[in-house]
Amino acid sequence: MADELHLSHYRRFLWGEHGLLVVRGSFAKARVSRDLYAARHGISAAEGLAALELDRGMAAAALSGVALVDRESWGWSITLPGRDFSLFVGLEAEGMICGRTGPAERERGLAVLQRQKPGGPLVQSTYEPPNADVVVAIEEYFRKVEQVPTRVAVTDDWEGALVQALPGGDIAPVAGLAAAELVALVDERIAAGGLEPMHEVLVFYECRCSEDLIRAMLSSLPRPERSGLLGADRELSVECPRCGREYAIRLD
Repeated sequence: MADELHLSHYRRFLWGEHGLLVVRGSFAKARVSRDLYAARHGISAAEGLAALELDRGMAAAALSGVALVDRESWGWSITLPGRDFSLFVGLEAEGMICGRTGPAERERGLAVLQRQKPGGPLVQSTYEPPNADVVVAIEEYFRKVEQVPTRVAVTDDWEGALVQALPGGDIAPVAGLAAAELVALVDERIAAGGLEPMHEVLVFYECRCSEDLIRAMLSSLPRPERSGLLGADRELSVECPRCGREYAIRLD
């Protein structure tokens, strides 16, 4: 069933020997569901380096979300230093992920993460990515904001692993490994029974936007502002800021 629905399987483990939290998963199937979503809704796909970094960002964000004990909704807005594009990645508590590219609004890098538990307040963190690699930018959040030693790795074939130190844990065994080496080491430890299974999550590409949601948002605007947006024909083309899907909304 997971193959038919293009669901990516992510697993969380405890590496008790070193006091580490480990997440292992592949983003390959979720990329297929991304392409199907874009075709279904007529969304123009990103191209070139922007498309590659968006996919790598979603893969890294999926690993980060599965690492949480208490599930949350995350929204990453990232401009990488020296790049002429920006990235948005949204991850919902149930494993739904989406993303899009946009123009860069500044030369220096900037990363903004908004986190929210179901029913809880919105928490925002802002920091500067250390370089133009989006996976490193997401890894940097844990080091700089959470101050938790963390490695996040995504390989060229979309295999991924996250290793994070728990209180008193030692991340030294994985600190200097390249992405493929880190994934291979995690797989070896899983095969040898050295990691204790904790939790599993299925990640899939979809967006929570809908015509009803967009209509409700427009209807909540003050009447003068709403009238100014709609114009004489009472119809407005609205693009979802999270996935790029377009809606033609008509209000009475």
